[in-house]
Amino acid sequence: MSDDATDTRPYGGNTRAAWLATATGIPLYVLMWAIVWGPGVQLFGSLADIEPRPTVENSTLAAIAAVNILIVLVGLAVVAHTVGRVLFARTSSMALGQAAVAFAAMAAILAVVPVVFIAVGQEDTGPAVAAAIVIVLVPCVVSAGATRALLPAVDRYAALRGTVMVLLVIAIIAVVVFTFYAYAGAGQ
Repeated sequence: MSDDATDTRPYGGNTRAAWLATATGIPLYVLMWAIVWGPGVQLFGSLADIEPRPTVENSTLAAIAAVNILIVLVGLAVVAHTVGRVLFARTSSMALGQAAVAFAAMAAILAVVPVVFIAVGQEDTGPAVAAAIVIVLVPCVVSAGATRALLPAVDRYAALRGTVMVLLVIAIIAVVVFTFYAYAGAGQ
């Protein structure tokens, strides 16, 4: 239970849990995206037999970057407040590890949609799918599972909630900087 909440329900209810998950999930997603962007670009380059740069000169990388930006700015919050709330209610009595795996599975299923969206719009589907799996699906799965695993601690400790909020702001700034770098540097 939160140290400053008076509600007797876990996390003060599903709405509060969804907001905590959104605030926690965005920095985790951005961190995972940053980790897998370079390897995903290299994988795409090797499969497509091109020498891609970490900018979005290529339409596939532009589509992947755009999807990730949408996931960060809109998708994570929408999922946390819809499907995530339902899954949270159904997993609230499970062991934390099981609940985290359920959230990772939910993210894997949901991430198939943007992966297919990216692949359908590309000339060379195989490399696009491989890169989208690495750069979109992997961050979705890892950040969803980690978010659910961290949620009790984020709820319990005000200092950790404050840290999450600072990381959230830094993550949004990082997305803006990445967007500028990736898209502005594409023509150079």
